[in-house]
Amino acid sequence: MNKRLLCVFTFIFMFSILIVPNKAFAASTLKDNQLNIDIISNTDIKCYPGLDIVVEAEIKNNSDKTIKDILLYTNMIDTKKNAVVDLGEFNSAKPIYIESLKPNESRIVKLPLNLVFTSSRYYLYVTGFSKDYNNVVSTKAVTIDIMGNSLVNKNKVIGLSVIEPIAILAVIVVSLLKKKSKRRLEAQL
Repeated sequence: MNKRLLCVFTFIFMFSILIVPNKAFAASTLKDNQLNIDIISNTDIKCYPGLDIVVEAEIKNNSDKTIKDILLYTNMIDTKKNAVVDLGEFNSAKPIYIESLKPNESRIVKLPLNLVFTSSRYYLYVTGFSKDYNNVVSTKAVTIDIMGNSLVNKNKVIGLSVIEPIAILAVIVVSLLKKKSKRRLEAQL
C-alpha cells in the first residue's frame, strides 16, 4: 500500500512540475525585448562588388536599467551556398562598441560594410550583445543583391568575342587585297 501511495504522489508531483510554470525555467528564457535593434537604412540594397556601404541601425534599451558594454556587428547569409559569410575574413565589417544605454534611450549607429563578394543574393542583419543583457539580439534581415558579370548576356559576349576578331581580320584582308590589286593595275599601266 505504501509503495502504491508513493508512486501516486511521485506521479502527481512530476505532473505538477510540467503543468505549473517554474521560475527556474523562466529565468533562462528571453526577457521581454529589453534590447531592440532595427535597420533603418535601405531595406533593399542593390550594388556592385567592391563598394563600401553604410548600414544604419537603431538600438534601443527598453528596460528600466542601464545596459552596459554593447557590441553591434553585421552578419550576412549567402543564399546560394546556404552559409553564413565570414565578414571578418575579408576585413569587410567592423563592430561598433557602445559603452552604455540608459533606460528607454535609443541610439543610431553606422556600421561600415565592404562588399567584396561575388554576385549573389545575400541577407544582411545586425546583431547586438551585452554582458548585462546576456542575450544575443538580431534585426530582421534585409536583402542585398550584389550585381556582377552574371547579369551580362553570355551569348552576346561569346558572339562579340568571335565576330569582332573575324570582322577585324576581314577588314585587314580586304585592305591588303585592295593594295595588291592597285599595284597590279599600276604595274599594267
